[in-house]
Amino acid sequence: MRIVILIISASTPLATIVGTAPLGFAFGGASLPATYLISGLLILLFCVGYTQMSRRITRPGAFYSYITRGIGRPAGVAAAWLALVSYTTFLAGCFGIAPYYASLILEQQLGIHVPWPLYALLLFLAVGVTAYRRIDFSAALLGLFVTAEVACLVVLDVVMIATGGVHLLPTHVFSPSVAFGPGVGVALVFAIMSFVGFESAALYAPEARNPRRTIPRATYIAVGVITVVYCLTTWLAVGARGIDSVSGAASRQVGDFFFAISDEYVGSWLTSTMAVLMLVAQFAVALAIANATARYTQALAKERLLPGWLGAGHPKFASPHHAVIALLIISAAFIFGGWMIGWDPYLDLSSVLFGFGVVGIVAIQAGACLSVILFFRKDSGFHWWKTLLAPAIGGIGLVAALILIVDSFSLVSGKDSPVVGALPWLLVVATIGGALYGLHLRRRHPERYELLGAGDTASEFDDVISPEIWDDPTPPSKPETELSDTAEQK
Repeated sequence: MRIVILIISASTPLATIVGTAPLGFAFGGASLPATYLISGLLILLFCVGYTQMSRRITRPGAFYSYITRGIGRPAGVAAAWLALVSYTTFLAGCFGIAPYYASLILEQQLGIHVPWPLYALLLFLAVGVTAYRRIDFSAALLGLFVTAEVACLVVLDVVMIATGGVHLLPTHVFSPSVAFGPGVGVALVFAIMSFVGFESAALYAPEARNPRRTIPRATYIAVGVITVVYCLTTWLAVGARGIDSVSGAASRQVGDFFFAISDEYVGSWLTSTMAVLMLVAQFAVALAIANATARYTQALAKERLLPGWLGAGHPKFASPHHAVIALLIISAAFIFGGWMIGWDPYLDLSSVLFGFGVVGIVAIQAGACLSVILFFRKDSGFHWWKTLLAPAIGGIGLVAALILIVDSFSLVSGKDSPVVGALPWLLVVATIGGALYGLHLRRRHPERYELLGAGDTASEFDDVISPEIWDDPTPPSKPETELSDTAEQK
């Protein structure tokens, strides 16, 4: 269950419901519950092929490894560069939004004014110390936080159903006229954004006891839980405010939208608890994304696509400590650099960084769908549904979502600026640059090129990757403590 917890933490259910869902209501109206359901089903279709690939390839690298083996090495290097840029900017965005909410909530709930740069510094230190240690420590801590987050939302949903009855679950929400009404495209953008993080499961494959069973199971459980929570909670919100009124209410209240519903149906005690847990949720998502991004960075360093010292493991904790430190420094440069020139941590930084990162991550997911189809087309593991039709439908859906996100980038990022609107083109530059670098390796360093994506398992990967990529000539430290689900622990 630890990998399930790490996946759900990256999606941060409470922060999504409180912070993102009201924006979906404001711009997409009552179509949001249906778009969460559609998005969840789309992600599950993606997971059908994704889990088939994760059963076959359990080496470090996740999407990079899948695309390398399915489409080719130049495409794999392009995906590596795109993933690194996307996840790093997404991580930096986490460190911008958390101080904003911390300052707001502490002042509203406790009357304490804390300058956001101070909270940002504390968050950097907390995430750094936790991610630096063994992954089991992060998983245990995140387990407590995720349990509390989901428990709050379950309490809210159960009490609303108990007190409001079935009229709070209007079936008309899923009728075509509402589900595909005006604003559905924008609602779908926010819904897809809410699922970012589920794909991090494969990054923990080298640390799982039985990755061929654990990773697929953890992915399906996490996506299923997230979909049910998002869909049910927003469905009840529509019932509480009305199909025709929910958009206006969300536009007026935004961040207080679900707090107001909690006050009305449960009481101020749950609202206060949710407010405090919002602070915890921001830490949880920053930690989960930092853990995942650090492992991506470490895997790419071992492939010699990044400086070798980033691939080192801590001698005691076996964590990717160099990668963690590097990522925190980059994030700090974004956040404190923006502060020095007077930018707002949320309005000017996080919204843009999140939108930028999401575009790249969805593009990689679409590429992974194609890699599944190409990898299995002449393989003994070919299956008409699992490795062809399901990933094809999922890939088409993700491409459509990507087009919507790019088309609505000014809305997603909160900035109606030609410069901000052109930012997604930097991801195209990174992708092309990665592909060109892959071709350069094929021509100039064929021995390194042939090793890209080599090996199906973590042990095979270690066998073919030379230890000289580290500054220290000794081989890397042993893998971190194995993660397993409850059944495997028994």
